[in-house]
Amino acid sequence: MSATARHLASALEALGETTNDVAEFLTAGGWTGLRSDGRACPIAIYLSSVVPNLSDVYVTPYELVVVTGDGEEIDTGLPVGPSDFVSAFDDGAYDDLAAVITDEFGEVTDDIER
Repeated sequence: MSATARHLASALEALGETTNDVAEFLTAGGWTGLRSDGRACPIAIYLSSVVPNLSDVYVTPYELVVVTGDGEEIDTGLPVGPSDFVSAFDDGAYDDLAAVITDEFGEVTDDIER
């Protein structure tokens, strides 16, 4: 197992075992993100900030894919708590963890150029 895979496993374990554990952990750390965006959900933002040498992170309720700066790809399932959190978050739960996007006039918008 690579060092990145070990860091990733530890970071996922730290999130907690239940949906609420995950939400509380992310809230305490200030990690927010976008709903239904695998590269910008709170878990992806968290992992990008705490696991060294990641160039891409993609999270779905069922899968986590990361690519390291060295090109190594790690594709794994999510533990139950984080998986359930992603589903609940994408369905509208945990508003305090949802980032707000604004346009150039400061108006809240959901239009994001990707």
